[in-house]
Amino acid sequence: MTTTYTKKGNRRYLYMQCAKDSKRAERTCPLRYIAFGDIEEVVLQQLGAVFRTPTLMAQAFEAVRKIQETEGESIHVSRAEIAEAFNSIKAFWEELFPAEKHRLMHLLIEKIIVKNDLMQMELKTCGMSSLVSELNVITEGE
Repeated sequence: MTTTYTKKGNRRYLYMQCAKDSKRAERTCPLRYIAFGDIEEVVLQQLGAVFRTPTLMAQAFEAVRKIQETEGESIHVSRAEIAEAFNSIKAFWEELFPAEKHRLMHLLIEKIIVKNDLMQMELKTCGMSSLVSELNVITEGE
């Protein structure tokens, strides 16, 4: 599936289109178009499950603790607050600009396969480590 859009007046409507069908003269895919919001909702649910894993939350807590040690700042963040932040991934997502959303999706997701009765999402194994590395560079630069 690839992301595309159409315009009607000043409104822009995003949707997903079968990548193979967009290159064929005759369309054969049973799912020609899917509203982007529907796919985005499912992807956020799946990424939220990944972010809520105990290992990732422990690493986030450890990163906060290291920032406290190196910068001498007193950041009072509990494990429960980190867990709550990871649980509210949708609120975080709504604060991002479209370009940031696009970049995060491409950084973390290898591909999405949509069929009539299921959706499969393959994550990039290097995407999460790349994201963490970039966050480390940002925190070191501040």
